[in-house]
Amino acid sequence: MPALADSGDELLSARLSEVRNDPDLSNDGTALEDLAAQANAARATPVRAEARMVVAEAWLRRLHRIDDGLEMLRRVADDPAADALTASLAERDILDTLIAKGHIAAAAREVRAHESQVDWRFAKQVRKLERRLWLRAAALGELTLFAALVALAFVRSKRIHRLATTFDALRGFAPAAVAFSAFLGIGGGLLASQFEAGNGFPFFLLGAAVAPLLLLGRAWSAIGAAGAAARVGRGLVCATSTLAAAFVLLEFCSPMYLEGFGL
Repeated sequence: MPALADSGDELLSARLSEVRNDPDLSNDGTALEDLAAQANAARATPVRAEARMVVAEAWLRRLHRIDDGLEMLRRVADDPAADALTASLAERDILDTLIAKGHIAAAAREVRAHESQVDWRFAKQVRKLERRLWLRAAALGELTLFAALVALAFVRSKRIHRLATTFDALRGFAPAAVAFSAFLGIGGGLLASQFEAGNGFPFFLLGAAVAPLLLLGRAWSAIGAAGAAARVGRGLVCATSTLAAAFVLLEFCSPMYLEGFGL
């Protein structure tokens, strides 16, 4: 039996060398399938891990068989016979592929399951991306809540025939809202553009987004309840909505600015 096992290892090693050294074979789907089958049938050795790694990289990068490549990489990462470097490279490839496909939550779960095989700096970056995912969901949820509350206030205002009062308040407030939004967008954009690699575009968008938020907030104030608790609640929701809009825009246009806030 040991002789048969050694023979199988030698055959796998020879086939691995063939595929590695022949550009045609390393891009041939049938040859890679055969190498994968040989590796999966072989005993646990470093050669098996190397053969699986070669197949996985070819499937991922050249043949675009993403799911098959990920499955093979997981076999490498979990292979007790794989050396530490090979297992770490496999794990890094898994994470890079998941992040590139936008599967941030899956990448974060992968990091938690294989923490010892992931560089701590990269693991920290994945956790940061996961926080952004939840922050984005919270920001979009907050903006949805703001829109729903304002809509309900407008419905109530129409029911009690106070829409005219609301529009009068908006007409008086609109010039100030537009001026502030222009100052925020143009001033912030020009200031950001002065720095190396700075990008003023997100600030221009933020200025454009703040104007309707200010106008809707003013309309809500004009038609909402007049009690102190209601005013404080509206103020908090409006302020949080502005921060939520800023976060969504920065993440979409220029995530590097979020790095400065530790996000």
